[in-house]
Amino acid sequence: MDERHLELTISFQESDNIVGTDSISYELRCPELSGQPTGQFKNPLDDNAIGQIRWYLEEYPKWPTDIDRERAHGIEAKLETWGRSLFDAIFSDRAAGRFFQQFIDFQAAQRRIIIESSQPEIQRLPWELLAVDTGPLVTRPQKPISLYRRVRLEYTPSIESFSLPLRVLMVISRPEEAGFVDPRSIALGVLDSLTPLITAGQVKVDFLRPPTLRRFAETLQNAKDIGQPYHIVHFDGHGVYHRETGLGQFSI
Repeated sequence: MDERHLELTISFQESDNIVGTDSISYELRCPELSGQPTGQFKNPLDDNAIGQIRWYLEEYPKWPTDIDRERAHGIEAKLETWGRSLFDAIFSDRAAGRFFQQFIDFQAAQRRIIIESSQPEIQRLPWELLAVDTGPLVTRPQKPISLYRRVRLEYTPSIESFSLPLRVLMVISRPEEAGFVDPRSIALGVLDSLTPLITAGQVKVDFLRPPTLRRFAETLQNAKDIGQPYHIVHFDGHGVYHRETGLGQFSI
């Protein structure tokens, strides 16, 4: 079986346009496939649809009462339709559609779609709903497709050579008003994957306590002063919804 991981990147051009009223250019990339189609994306979901999805995912699970059940079921019935509209906004173009079919037909162990943009208006869209006529991409019975978001870097940072062990600083931050969010959810996965390297002395992991900006700056500076700077900072934060802007943001 082919063990390759295939990544299809949907890269959106930086623009001052407000997505939803204007179109924005995008480019499809996958090194293993032929071609690099481009097109124009126009957001098919209005603010009302975004608001309904946000309510269903963030508010309804807190109080899933009979009063709201009919509204929730109505939204559930629309999720796949919204997902198909997002898919069509990218792949209804003939060249883009052929490119996606190459992506599906290519022999690979795992497939990923990466949304690449530094614009909140793009990143906030519910790309996890992407769906075709046979159903959502992320829940395909055979060869499901993972969905990732990536912020485009303005420049590629230089990486200096270093000696082992690789030093990792884990920062787990939770806003007080967010309620309980299990701090072990991501940390355990990271530590499990690194356990053989930690045991072999090739990786050293520290946790930031308390996880504040002041303590973060002090910890980085102290590590640098003693000649043992951190090579990787793994940040596990929590997002909140800003009602005035209609966008998500990190809360630290």
